[in-house]
Amino acid sequence: RTYYVRTDGSDGNDGLTNTSGRALATIAKAISLAYALDWSGYRVTIQLGAGTFPLTQECVAAFLSMQSLLIRGDPANPSSVILSSTGNGLGLSGGAAIEMTGVTLTPGGFCA
Repeated sequence: RTYYVRTDGSDGNDGLTNTSGRALATIAKAISLAYALDWSGYRVTIQLGAGTFPLTQECVAAFLSMQSLLIRGDPANPSSVILSSTGNGLGLSGGAAIEMTGVTLTPGGFCA
């Protein structure tokens, strides 16, 4: 499953289409929706549009073993997708994996 997150999206949307009328606004909401899925060993992707996306405390989730999350920005222009945080933004436990590609990270916000 792919969830789309854009600066012009809304967390009231389902996140399943890359349009402003269907995309989500925050990574936290995408993670919340992904966490509720039965992944059965498959990867969930969060596709980010251009812009700056804060990683807040609400992004922390205890992803379980065998869960794999891909956070993808723009591999051709990673400076157009910025993940910013000043605290604990993403957490991992139990052998889960988060892969990021095509994003620029600001200091802080990542813990394992």
